[in-house]
Amino acid sequence: MIIRKHISKVLEELSDLQRSLQKISDVMPDRHFIVDKTGGIIARFGNSKAEGFYQTDDPSGSHISDLCSPELAQILIKGVEEAVNQDKCITLEYSVSPDDIKPPQPIASTLEGEQWFEVKLVPLKESVSDRPLVVCSARNITERKLLELELKMMAVTDPMTKLFNRRHMMEQLEKSFDIFTRYATPGTILSLDIDFFKHINDTYGHDIGDAVLIQFSSFLQSELREVDVISRFGGEEFIILMPNITAEDSTPAVERLIKNTRLLHVIKGDITVDFTISGGLTEIKKDDKNIEETLKRADTALYQSKESGRDKFTMTI
Repeated sequence: MIIRKHISKVLEELSDLQRSLQKISDVMPDRHFIVDKTGGIIARFGNSKAEGFYQTDDPSGSHISDLCSPELAQILIKGVEEAVNQDKCITLEYSVSPDDIKPPQPIASTLEGEQWFEVKLVPLKESVSDRPLVVCSARNITERKLLELELKMMAVTDPMTKLFNRRHMMEQLEKSFDIFTRYATPGTILSLDIDFFKHINDTYGHDIGDAVLIQFSSFLQSELREVDVISRFGGEEFIILMPNITAEDSTPAVERLIKNTRLLHVIKGDITVDFTISGGLTEIKKDDKNIEETLKRADTALYQSKESGRDKFTMTI
């Protein structure tokens, strides 16, 4: 009788402990799955709430491929296989859109846009029917990922114009020079300068000058190709890298850029500012020892445009 009461008490304590652990896991940010090597889902536990996840129904008895797109399922199953074969923890990071989840769940609408997840895959010693098991711990890291991307963008962009900064442009120019050296793939550089920009600042003030820089930067992005790399190189100087095109073939686009700039009107309050630009156009040559020589040639061409009356570009190849 005493033993029976003791066993009953132990079972009751274990039941209370299980409920406590479930309450704790429910408030943790991770959701856990036990899967076999093939991607079959044995069980789900932890974080049964909907926040941060798409799927709310218990997926036990289904397969990873039943829940997500073939591309995402392949990534996860490959990770599970690596964890088993290497007998170590594998960490994956991947992005997910609502279209990657199937079947559509009502909760999917609460997650807006692309979501990022981190999954840790830990092999277990236990197996089911000789099938190795892996614990998959998933966490929504979208907030962290967006912050990382924002910090990365801040490091490579000019804070005012949101164009690439000088440091990032030099990195892209070096890469383009290496590609030309290896494969003779053409790369054209356009150096631009806003004409009489100091006069704009002196006449209207730096806030108007800043407005000119911002609007002209937006204009450049709309006028040029998506593959072109645009940077504010310093002050009112802009450098554009135009990959996979010769300087001669790019001249129609540069002529259009010069022409359409004349049509720009920067309006702030009761002040309207019109301006023009001068340019220097060149391309990477076999004789160039480094990208600095190419840039110097573009700068020389820009100087010639200014000396010969501005509002034009000069090509030097």
